[in-house]
Amino acid sequence: IVVSYEQSLKERDQLLEEVTKETPAEKLYRLAEEAEILNKFELAERNFKSAVDLTKDDPKSWFKYTKFLLRRGLYAKAEEALNEAILLDGMNREYILLLASLLMRRDKKKEPNIILRTLHDDHDARNHLDPLLNAMISFQYSLQFKEAKLARKYLAVCQRIRVRESLAAEHDGRGRIKSTETSGFGLGMRTGQHAPKESGAMNSGEKSESQVENPISDLNDKIWMELVEYFDTNGLWELAERALTLVLKQDTNEVKLVQAHVERSKGRLSESITLYDKLISGQPKNQSLLLEKAEVCFLAG
Repeated sequence: IVVSYEQSLKERDQLLEEVTKETPAEKLYRLAEEAEILNKFELAERNFKSAVDLTKDDPKSWFKYTKFLLRRGLYAKAEEALNEAILLDGMNREYILLLASLLMRRDKKKEPNIILRTLHDDHDARNHLDPLLNAMISFQYSLQFKEAKLARKYLAVCQRIRVRESLAAEHDGRGRIKSTETSGFGLGMRTGQHAPKESGAMNSGEKSESQVENPISDLNDKIWMELVEYFDTNGLWELAERALTLVLKQDTNEVKLVQAHVERSKGRLSESITLYDKLISGQPKNQSLLLEKAEVCFLAG
């Protein structure tokens, strides 16, 4: 039976190579991903390393390896691999944002700030109009530097970008953008949004304020959740947890899902399962949630 199974795998690989013209590196990536799915992490890493060895001059190869290492929680090795990618493609926004995030995770202040500000000031690439970049800078000024004024400055940029995007989507039949006076654009920081206070906390307003529908507060929550989900997607759960403190509405499914991931990363599996139960009770047919909970239950034994 074992011999038959191994033979069938060889025949499958040969067929895939013939049909898809799979390169040796692509085959190694596929095998690495399959091994990772089966929790064969050592085999997966060997395949990723072998693929990188075949394509050392390709920054995308180093970045794929970086993402795998992040999923495994191997942050030091991930940072090393990411630096290799940046050496080959030093202007790649995605690589640079992730490097700054990894440095912030290590509680570095000066280095990620220089990286983010340098990227932001590259007006030729229009990075100053990147909402994720502006949110990350605001996040750092708020929670690391405790510089409320600068945190508000970059948050306001995010607000303007998002509102302009919304207005562009709501243009009238004559192709003109609606007036900002009737849309709420230009409200700045004046209408009770949870911007950082002088103490550095962004959502420490009155309880009644968080219970009142406020379009600016909703906009800010959207901005912060985009940053939270970026950290969460990249396995940077310490940063995701910190960024969640900036979100005003803490009872949403999106927040609970990230909290479940954070609890799992801390090894608090029962707390993670409790959060999954709450999510699944409202979405009993959500396969993604069921699979995630099953994985945590497997880890919990």
